[in-house]
Amino acid sequence: TLYTGWLFLPWGLRALWSPIIEYFHTKRFWITWMELALGVAMSLVAFSIPVPYFFQLSLAFFFLVGFSSSLHDMSVDSFYMLSLSMKEQAYFAGFRNVFYRMAVISAQGLLVVLAGELEQYYDDIPKAWSLCMGIVALMFLLAFCWHRVVLPQPEVEQKHEPIRSLSWEKLLTPFKPYFQKEQ
Repeated sequence: TLYTGWLFLPWGLRALWSPIIEYFHTKRFWITWMELALGVAMSLVAFSIPVPYFFQLSLAFFFLVGFSSSLHDMSVDSFYMLSLSMKEQAYFAGFRNVFYRMAVISAQGLLVVLAGELEQYYDDIPKAWSLCMGIVALMFLLAFCWHRVVLPQPEVEQKHEPIRSLSWEKLLTPFKPYFQKEQ
């Protein structure tokens, strides 16, 4: 559990670095490129399963998955708020929850069932899990391609300053209200 606990570290640290990503690009950028990163990381997981040091390699690649998925989640939430009116957000809230639940069931149920079926078919557990991880990677890569084309550009999304013009003061500004609260 020590090793797998590290996989949740990016999610635990979201509050610290989520305001910082606001300065480095748009939500649309983070959504699409994190989907690419997730696809590449899951491909690396798929290719690492049959090798001798699969445990260490897959943990490293799953850490990249955790980091990328955390960034993706924050960007999607912000993009949703920027792109839709309050009425549209209320309308789509149910859809978001349904599809989130479907994703959880697919990842924790259907993917495991598929791996079991593939293991029975090939009589090879590593090959079965490699194929499943490859399918997940392909899904993320297809999402990247799709979203690069169809994801809208919100009008209200701010233009960002070049990184070289940022100062420590600007980077720490989002954290100031938290530390200035009276206890």
